[in-house]
Amino acid sequence: CSLCGTQNKASQIICSNCQSNLQQAALIRSLTERVSALETTLAQLRTDAPAAPKPTTPPEPSPAAKPTQPQSRERAPRLPENVWQSDFWLNKIGLGLLLLALAFLFNYAVEQGWLTPAVRLAIGLVLGTGLLALGYRIAERRRHFSQVLLGGGIAAYYITGFAAFQLYELVSYPLAFGFMVLVTSLALLLSLRQKEAMLSLIGGLGGLATPFLLYTGEGNIIGLVIYTCLICTGLVTIYFYQGWQSVLWLATSAGWLILLVAMVSADLFEEETITAENGVLQGGILFCLILFWAVPVLRRLEWLDTPERLPRASLGLADSVWPAAVQAFFDKHIRLAMVGNPLVAMGITWELWRLSEINEGLLTVAVAAAFGLIAWLLNQRDLREDLAYGHGTTAVLLLTIAIGQLFRDDWPMPLWMVEALALHGLSGQIKRRTLPLAAHGLSLIIVLGLLDRLFDFGMGTAVFNQQALIDLAIIGLLLGASYLFPPRAPAWLRPAYRLVAHIALLIWLWRAFSFPPEEQGLVTVAWGVYAVSLLAVALRYRFRQLRLVALATLFLLVGKLFLVDLTAVETVWRILLFAGFGGLFLFISYFYRSWLGLGESTG
Repeated sequence: CSLCGTQNKASQIICSNCQSNLQQAALIRSLTERVSALETTLAQLRTDAPAAPKPTTPPEPSPAAKPTQPQSRERAPRLPENVWQSDFWLNKIGLGLLLLALAFLFNYAVEQGWLTPAVRLAIGLVLGTGLLALGYRIAERRRHFSQVLLGGGIAAYYITGFAAFQLYELVSYPLAFGFMVLVTSLALLLSLRQKEAMLSLIGGLGGLATPFLLYTGEGNIIGLVIYTCLICTGLVTIYFYQGWQSVLWLATSAGWLILLVAMVSADLFEEETITAENGVLQGGILFCLILFWAVPVLRRLEWLDTPERLPRASLGLADSVWPAAVQAFFDKHIRLAMVGNPLVAMGITWELWRLSEINEGLLTVAVAAAFGLIAWLLNQRDLREDLAYGHGTTAVLLLTIAIGQLFRDDWPMPLWMVEALALHGLSGQIKRRTLPLAAHGLSLIIVLGLLDRLFDFGMGTAVFNQQALIDLAIIGLLLGASYLFPPRAPAWLRPAYRLVAHIALLIWLWRAFSFPPEEQGLVTVAWGVYAVSLLAVALRYRFRQLRLVALATLFLLVGKLFLVDLTAVETVWRILLFAGFGGLFLFISYFYRSWLGLGESTG
């Protein structure tokens, strides 16, 4: 081989090993040249190419396209994002400063005598018109700023109408009232046109306040009731078609308040006969009840049947400074409408007519039966559980009130306890968190009232009178309630109810056998019989908790012997009590382990 000098059998000039090495070297040179050429080309491209644009964030999919994921925890309430934007505050602050400057200018001009009242009112009208025109013109480009201007224009009109009548007396009452009604109508129309609830709130508030802004000292109850019902009808109609909960609750709160003020200011509850005023007021109460309770329910039914026909109910102020917690509260507006409005209507009706308690109770029972029937009818249809439950809750509340109206003395409490038992039983059938809470709350109220009655030791021989027997029945019902809890109830509830019933029975025995009150011997005997009876039942049926309660009662009895009976009972009674219970304790201790099935004690 000419390269390595080795001899090969084929007498080749270059051996096979050297040929292979030469081929590998050529391949490496070729690859090196290609890599160098590629690096040169890439460097030239980087130099000649323009700057690459920044990567753009892909648009978020529409809410309908986003997959719904279960929320692991509730989001903390927060303000809308636009609240933190500068222009949100700048336009409002700017408008406020402008209105203050105009007020200062008006004041200065009045002091200098430059402006007559008519000129001032003309300026107010021009200012309101200018704000409305500018706000309407820029509505498509600057929506939030437009709403501020439109609201300012409506407010300027209201102030002008008020000043023209009350401050300067330049116009008559009908003219001023008609102007204010036109302003209210304009605000509501703009609200529907712009699809903004804030304008409806401004117009509704101004419209409902108009009779008070133009008040002359001569009350017209009939006109006030009719006018209030008309304005509230307009607001609730807007709620029905737009779903703005804030508009509904403005009408609800203001409507009931105006009716109540009308009744109180005119002393209608002092009338003993039916007059035109209290008749119209009662008609207004019924009308507002239908308006504020029935319309939201009907809207909910319509939305459940055909959700595409009506928008989903919302607060209507998503672009304002209201926190999310307020929206969460108003999400339950349908429940508030079903429960709150009937109670308010019934309360005003009771005060208006001052009926006897029997008549009030019968009226309340009739209304409760009507709501119970509505609940039953709604429960027959699918997807109506919330509506049925809300009306059922109203029926139960009214029935509870009716029991207090129809029955007196000792009877309401046992009837309320029966109602509590029914609620406890229903809580196992109806999976609602508020139902057991209502049952426990009612039971707690009854227990507090029962303890107040049990500590009345001045009623004489307690065993043989109506109050004692009713109290004993309440204790029995309280014990029976512990057997009606659903399986999902906390484990401590049953023992808690039974312990309360046990303590109440001990107090009942104390009151029952304390005659005269200073005598305690019979009380101790009654406690002993009761404790031994509990122990016998516990040992017979192997109830560990009951056995512990019985033993604790026996030890409590020993404490009473030393703390009370040692000084409060006569000597003969003292000897008998100590001797009798001493022997009883020895007897129980001797057979106790055998009763439990245990061996003999080694101690």
